[in-house]
Amino acid sequence: MKKMILLAVAAMLMLVMSACGADVLEKSPYDAQTADLRMTIKPDIVAADAQTLGIVIESLSENEYITGVDFGIEMQRDGTWYTYAPKEDLEWIDIALIIEPGGVYEDEITLYSFYGKLKPGTYRVVKTFYQIDKDSSVAFGQFIVE
Repeated sequence: MKKMILLAVAAMLMLVMSACGADVLEKSPYDAQTADLRMTIKPDIVAADAQTLGIVIESLSENEYITGVDFGIEMQRDGTWYTYAPKEDLEWIDIALIIEPGGVYEDEITLYSFYGKLKPGTYRVVKTFYQIDKDSSVAFGQFIVE
């Protein structure tokens, strides 16, 4: 009987702990972003139920970059970045967006529909970029949820 109670308590604790951290998957695989691109978020302070975010990506080099419409969200906790899970698996249209050398690309990304109400904290949008015959690189744009 004691084993059953201990197992039930352990299961409930695991459920509560997983529910509290369900938004965070794992430590971010990204340590640094490319110096050739700068991403800014507009506005950079948003409400927890913000519907969209504006992103501005600037090429600071003579390189042409290719990206898609896909993006990820990461949340900072205790100085470490963690991936933030969307409400459900996302599917992206396969389209190439080209950022010319010295060019600027502006877009609006869906936030609330994909991620729901965000907890207060510091977040970043993560996008992957490609160059012909080069390794991929990433750029980040930070924003704060109040």
